Amino acid sequence: IRRTVASVPEDHRIHPRLEFHCPARIKGLKGVYRVTDISMGGAFLELKPGPALKVGQTFNLVMKLPTEYDPINIKAKVANIRGRGVGIEFVDITQKNQEIIRFCFETFKDTVPLR
Repeated sequence: IRRTVASVPEDHRIHPRLEFHCPARIKGLKGVYRVTDISMGGAFLELKPGPALKVGQTFNLVMKLPTEYDPINIKAKVANIRGRGVGIEFVDITQKNQEIIRFCFETFKDTVPLR
């Protein structure tokens, strides 16, 4: 009997994700992109058609969260690339930005699905 073991990518997420949509820009690139989910550790950014980003690449992301008047600036790193965009990890996030994201997450967690 031959047995084949399928490899399934592990989910390395530490924080729950909130299905969430908000506009975002990547500093240095033209265009407005869309965040489709967010967590305390990162987000998914739709890039159709997207710029040429590579896993491990860092960049500055500007997001306009609905709970804030001004956009926030966050350093991010490409964690993975999917057909419709990129999974990003927040890097060196400030205490203030952590609080802003936590407030947004807490505000919307009961109104939209958690994954």
